[in-house]
Amino acid sequence: MSWQSQLKETARQLGLEGADLVEKCTKRELAEICNGIGPFWFPKRLRDIISRFNPTLRIAADLHDLMYYFADGSDEQFSKANKAFAANGTILARHAYPWYDPRRYVVIFRAYRFAAICQKLGYLAYVNAINDRLAKK
Repeated sequence: MSWQSQLKETARQLGLEGADLVEKCTKRELAEICNGIGPFWFPKRLRDIISRFNPTLRIAADLHDLMYYFADGSDEQFSKANKAFAANGTILARHAYPWYDPRRYVVIFRAYRFAAICQKLGYLAYVNAINDRLAKK
């Protein structure tokens, strides 16, 4: 199963925030918009490494990328996307690991940490994603 198919199926199955945005995109568009964990200016190799060390959060990051891409540019949608990263990451952690597995709590901590980093430092990536979408119109 391709990662795009897994993204669609998991997002829908778990009722993740932003799952509706996946349906708007072709596989090609998903590959262009969803760049792994990390901002677009990180080298691909670095984003791949971060994603590889945080596989449970990859879907949360992809949905976060889509929420940035389809946003209207408001501060409200910026914050909403970042909060959704933490919420989706928590759902994914709970789905992947039972309550007694310490990895569950490590993933949840990382989801909140990544969301906080995005809230503090991610505005440029947010604006860039919107500008990319508008330029393609």
